[in-house]
Parts: sequence; structure tokens; C-alpha cells
Amino acid sequence: MLIGLMVTCLVDVMRPEIGLSAIKLLEAAGCEVVVPEAQTCCGQSAYSAGYASTIRQNFPRNLSRSSAHLNYV
Repeated sequence: MLIGLMVTCLVDVMRPEIGLSAIKLLEAAGCEVVVPEAQTCCGQSAYSAGYASTIRQNFPRNLSRSSAHLNYV
């Protein structure tokens, strides 16, 4: 099973061990994990600041760019 893991910039910068642990957990369950190179900002920071329209634009864009060959994202 091919899983696309979308790691936010907040995890990347502040707590990268969370992303690495997620990969280890999924691999231990027998999944192949990729972090899609085409992913862009998910909009979490903007959403948390009250700009919900940003996440409405970014999330579908990320899915269409990254998920064509994946079983799950």
C-alpha cells in the first residue's frame, strides 16, 4: 500500500520527530510511505490565524498534484 504523508511546515520546523515517527509507524504496518514533492503549503497557519479561504485553496491543489498514484494521503 502506497501512502502519501503530507507533513506540515510546523512539523518540519518545530517537531520533525513527529513526521519521522509517523513514517516509522506506517512502515511497521507494512506501508510504503512517500512525502509528495509537489505538495505546497497546506494552509494550517493561515487557518489558525482566521484565513480559512487559504486552506480551501491549498488542500485540493495539494491532493490533485500529489495523489494520482497513491492509495491514501
